[in-house]
Amino acid sequence: MSACWIPVRVDVTTDDTGNPSSLVGHSLLGIKAVEVSIKIEGTDSPSWSVTPIFWNSHEDAEQYMDGDTLKISNDDSHILFVEGSENLYFRVDGSTGTNPKINIWVRNFA
Repeated sequence: MSACWIPVRVDVTTDDTGNPSSLVGHSLLGIKAVEVSIKIEGTDSPSWSVTPIFWNSHEDAEQYMDGDTLKISNDDSHILFVEGSENLYFRVDGSTGTNPKINIWVRNFA
């Protein structure tokens, strides 16, 4: 992954109903941390629940495993330690406000 911003979720306007059942995110092999940028749009105090999910292929059933959920109500940027996860994606749900929209990008941090 280069230092360029990579879109992970773009112009999402509806809540996810669960984790994807197959790989849809980005490989993080060899990467220790990423910078995450989140942009929220909408009116009437828009917010979203954002959960980083990591692909787990070390169990009998390959699937995404949840990280800690954050409630985001303003544009946000933070560092997420990924420790070389095979794949990263973000589940977004719990949206509030009128016409809420969310965009999430990542880039290599370390």
